[in-house]
Amino acid sequence: MRWFWVDRYTEFVSRSHAVATKNVCMAEPYVFEYSRCFPSYPPSLIIEGMAQTGGLLINQAFDFKKKVVLAKISKSTFRDFAKPGDQLTIATKIENMAEEGSVVSATCHRGESLIAAADVMFAYPEQQFKDKVFFTDSGLISVLRALHIFDIGVNQDGTPIEIPEHFLQAEREFLSSGSNC
Repeated sequence: MRWFWVDRYTEFVSRSHAVATKNVCMAEPYVFEYSRCFPSYPPSLIIEGMAQTGGLLINQAFDFKKKVVLAKISKSTFRDFAKPGDQLTIATKIENMAEEGSVVSATCHRGESLIAAADVMFAYPEQQFKDKVFFTDSGLISVLRALHIFDIGVNQDGTPIEIPEHFLQAEREFLSSGSNC
């Protein structure tokens, strides 16, 4: 995951479900370039938003230490287009978590109207990517803070989720190094 296709998490319950929003904007080049005659948000990016919303939910269950990648979309349906000015709500729910991978059900709504639904499968390819760094801890914690995951995230018993110590340590090291974002 190199880009973030959601703007903010509005609900995040560890090991259960997450809800995020995406504001579709005409200023984003892919909205106009997808179809010049009918500016709309590409369906592939709706799937990407579902995958990212569910992927961070899965990854948080492992204190963000596993490499979680989109493995497969087992089924998806699209009922409408998302257009500039729409606010999309992406809801994900963990259906199955196993040692080798996870399955998340996802929906995308515009208001009360269902735009899309999908079953998203994730894998944990630790061996294939053991030497690959997707994100630094200091970089990822800054993005997770911007997405408000630690502001609204709770465990299933309602207690706030904790920021993993490895993130806090990386953040302290980054700030003390005097590096400029």
